[in-house]
Amino acid sequence: MKKSVLSVGLLAILGGAWCGGAWYTGKITEQKYIDYIQFSNQRLQQSFADTGYSVQIKDAVLDRGFFSSNVHYQLEIKDETFNEVIPFVGKIYHGPITLNDFSFALFSADTEVEKTPETQAYFADNGKNPLRTVVRMSYGQALKGKIDSDVVYKLEENGEISWNITGKFNLNQEGYGKSEINASKFSFLDPKGVRIIAENVETEGDFLPTQWKNIYQGKSKVTIKKIAVNKASEKEEITFDNINAEGNVKVKENFLDMDFDYDVKNISINNKPITGLKLAGEINHISADALNRLNELNEDNRANTQLFEQVQTEILANQPVLNITKLELFNDKGKALDGNLEMALNKDAPSLIESSKLFKAFNKFQINAKLEKKGVVQLATNLSEVYGHIEPEQEIENTIQHYFSDAEQHNLLVIKENNATFNLFLDKEKQKLIFNHQELSEKEVVMTFFLLMMNMR
Repeated sequence: MKKSVLSVGLLAILGGAWCGGAWYTGKITEQKYIDYIQFSNQRLQQSFADTGYSVQIKDAVLDRGFFSSNVHYQLEIKDETFNEVIPFVGKIYHGPITLNDFSFALFSADTEVEKTPETQAYFADNGKNPLRTVVRMSYGQALKGKIDSDVVYKLEENGEISWNITGKFNLNQEGYGKSEINASKFSFLDPKGVRIIAENVETEGDFLPTQWKNIYQGKSKVTIKKIAVNKASEKEEITFDNINAEGNVKVKENFLDMDFDYDVKNISINNKPITGLKLAGEINHISADALNRLNELNEDNRANTQLFEQVQTEILANQPVLNITKLELFNDKGKALDGNLEMALNKDAPSLIESSKLFKAFNKFQINAKLEKKGVVQLATNLSEVYGHIEPEQEIENTIQHYFSDAEQHNLLVIKENNATFNLFLDKEKQKLIFNHQELSEKEVVMTFFLLMMNMR
């Protein structure tokens, strides 16, 4: 038998198997897509539960074909005064090999916003669709896909919102896993003339569920090249350059531990550099039960002071620990501030604080800070340039030196080699607050705070 005949025969067999598979998966795709929509509605309900908005997919219709099926549905967004319905259309390509991306999958759905007179306002001038999604479901019912969104939308009273977003996700059967969202540009102009612009926003997330409905565990990362906030009427623009933020939520028995790390390379006002910022630390031993109930409170319940304080008291009573490992304000001359803080509460902290037994309310309390003179002088110089009080650098340095010396005389700072330090430590054994090597009793601390509050009035 000739090889060409064998090849044709094999192709015919494979083609027949594919057609039969497409017919079969087309039958089960209809039910699985309905399941996918129901699952999406559950997640939408969870996401918008505390916002006052109701968001759901409704009126889904699937017109099944042999290799693909046409689909359309409506996305309804409403609250007490607002009701918007956005229609979507698309195709679902049947497996075992989907024709749109040639993947081995149960189905691959390609949908986008339908252009109608009602949705015309969402479409950008370049004609790009405001939202297009491609979702692929594997035979293990995992979801993998991508999102493209390009929107320019006019708001009331000359307001406007626009963005260009791409994203991708890889989720398990329950809808949890990895996701990435990138926005080359996001812009928001409110009716009062305040504009917020973010450029090159990149986010990554990898989350899993916990036994608590409104709590998820996992890692997140956000990088933003630039955020600018300006108000035309005041001719002032605040800019944040090269932002990096990372977070991690972990479950330990019935408690949550949260790590965070933020880094802003530069904060500017009207294009004049002011300072950089670094903040890192952790909040540990947070009662997951109490935090979950706090997340479930709606606006009415949050206004209920007694209910809100009850949940808050439970969180404090479970001895949370706050540890700020890094707090820095820096510039090209040095660190204007380099500090850290550690605070751990006693289990009876709420009642002890209420009875003015402040020292016993803490298992640990410590603050350390260092101010480099050159960094402080540069920060003061930057601020003076922004607000029009330009002074010679030597004069600013002399003023800073005067404040340092005055603070040292009152034991507020310890000066050494052009640097100032500040240390606060609670000695549990002595029941004394050690302030720059000086011991203070609880009574003296309370009196000091009282005098400070009086002077602030």
